[in-house]
Amino acid sequence: MARHLATHRPEGLIDLIPAATSVLLEFNPDRIDDETLLLRLEALAGEWSSLPASPPEALTLIPFCADPDLAPDLESLAAEKSLEPRGFLERFCAAEFTVDFLGFMPGFAYLRGLPGDLAASRLERPRTRVPAGSVGIGGDRAGVYPFDSPGGWRLIGRTPLTFFDPARQTPALLSAGMAVRFVMVPRDRFEALRRSTPPVP
Repeated sequence: MARHLATHRPEGLIDLIPAATSVLLEFNPDRIDDETLLLRLEALAGEWSSLPASPPEALTLIPFCADPDLAPDLESLAAEKSLEPRGFLERFCAAEFTVDFLGFMPGFAYLRGLPGDLAASRLERPRTRVPAGSVGIGGDRAGVYPFDSPGGWRLIGRTPLTFFDPARQTPALLSAGMAVRFVMVPRDRFEALRRSTPPVP
């Protein structure tokens, strides 16, 4: 629906931000009043609901390394699920995720599609520093921390990719609706990719 609104933007609509189950609309009341906008949105929603399903998004692959120093919660999390760490990762990498929305910080994508038996509660005491690129599980979602920050998700690896760069034409690497899959890479490949990734300004 957000994409349909973006391509059939009513006059006065400034921005629209999709979330998990809603779309936030920002509009200029000097160009369109709320009643007129609501009528226009209702008409657009009717058009959208009768459209054929959108074609599937191209799959975005996210390389990540799960060496023990990069995945501090993997062993305990796998044990909770009666799995070996390798088996946990294989199930995680077999899943296809969809970006629901971005939140928490710029570029942090909430990914749905985690197998139900891999879901995990957040840490009781969040870490004061989670390294940028850390791949985590929080409840029934997966996500990647774009920057060094505090955080309470369970960390199972790290990606060398830059998830938010204000110098790029599109600063966030992921956007709502994108299809994502994680791919394990060995440490030497992780380090090579990290060296080839431009630093965030």
